[in-house]
Amino acid sequence: MAAATGALAGMAIQSSTVHGVTAAVLAPQPVDLAFNGRLLRGTADGRVLESGDNGQTWQQTADFGSHCAVLDLMERDGQVFAKVGLRNMHFTLSSPDARVWRTLRNSAA
Repeated sequence: MAAATGALAGMAIQSSTVHGVTAAVLAPQPVDLAFNGRLLRGTADGRVLESGDNGQTWQQTADFGSHCAVLDLMERDGQVFAKVGLRNMHFTLSSPDARVWRTLRNSAA
């Protein structure tokens, strides 16, 4: 499985061969971000998790719904930003603490 980069960060290319035909799909992968002394993880099932012990244990801080995927987490100016995908769209949300989020914009993926 190869990891994608750039606009496809947070995705992995998975391929399988059935009856001599190979198909490839992009599958969301967990994305991590160090933020304010904590480790944040975005998941393929729409959750943001937090660890204060370098990934030994995790607590959920946000749930955008299992129909969504957290595609990327970024930090800028003391804010954390999440790129959340839903079908062929993605939404960018911001938070000062990874608990309370507000939507910034949405666009086609």
